[in-house]
Amino acid sequence: MFLKERYESEELKVLKALNTRMVLSEKEKQYYLNLQKGFEGEVMFDGYLQQITMQSYILNDLLLEQNHSHFQIDSLMIIQRLSYLFEVKNFEGEYYFEGDTFKTINGNEVKNPLLQLDRNVSLLRQFFNSSGIKIPIEPYLVFVNPEFTLYHAPLNRKIILPTNLNRFIHQLNNQQTTLNHQHVRLSEKLLASHITKSPFSKVPHFEYSQLRKGVFCQKCGTGMENIIHIY
Repeated sequence: MFLKERYESEELKVLKALNTRMVLSEKEKQYYLNLQKGFEGEVMFDGYLQQITMQSYILNDLLLEQNHSHFQIDSLMIIQRLSYLFEVKNFEGEYYFEGDTFKTINGNEVKNPLLQLDRNVSLLRQFFNSSGIKIPIEPYLVFVNPEFTLYHAPLNRKIILPTNLNRFIHQLNNQQTTLNHQHVRLSEKLLASHITKSPFSKVPHFEYSQLRKGVFCQKCGTGMENIIHIY
């Protein structure tokens, strides 16, 4: 059961509007496209989670704070004896792990998603402990893009590749779980602690006079010059 659905963030909505009404810098445009692609990947993973038939509470896109550190959770699924923490990536192309580094096939180092997942696990565990919540956390790094290939994946980490997603959901549905009032209280605590305004927003400064005026197509961003009424 989805207790918290996923929606476009305010930052993504604003950047999408600005992209049609002004010229973003190359860095700003790339940031916007990365946000959009990340959101699309998370929505894709939600489609798999909708196939879950066992009793569970699913909370998407949580922004929490623990010890003055903010952390974002893509998806958290609570079942009887533990919680699944999912870090979702919509990467495309060929990548590989080399020790603690994560690189493209061309050798360019990029941010290691496992380090991001480890940070979220640590902060969520502290959040649980400070709230008197005793429930284990099982973290997963999920790659959803069918055009993604990973080499040298560490065998001691829980990594789900696009080809494993259906099997993983099937394995989850084979479990027998029962939820009770403690799981309800945990979900309510997480929802009440969710921060609605992100401190990480990178919306560029703009003046009203800079913006293109008019009505724009929501799909392609093209300005609509004429409206034709058909009776």
